[in-house]
Amino acid sequence: MNNLLFEENASNPSIQIKNLPALPEKKILGKFKASFIEKRRSALEDFLTYIVKNQEISSLHFVRDWFMP
Repeated sequence: MNNLLFEENASNPSIQIKNLPALPEKKILGKFKASFIEKRRSALEDFLTYIVKNQEISSLHFVRDWFMP
């Protein structure tokens, strides 16, 4: 979804996506450590909260379809 948001922002200058939190990094080794899981969960929550609270982003068709298929 992050790539779609950046593409939409580039193709539609009327939508201003600023301060979009980065998606948390993925890991191959250590991905089952409790500390990594909690850090990633928290970052994903921040990302999704930002998307839901931003009216311009949450009104995009692909965002609505992703949350409510």
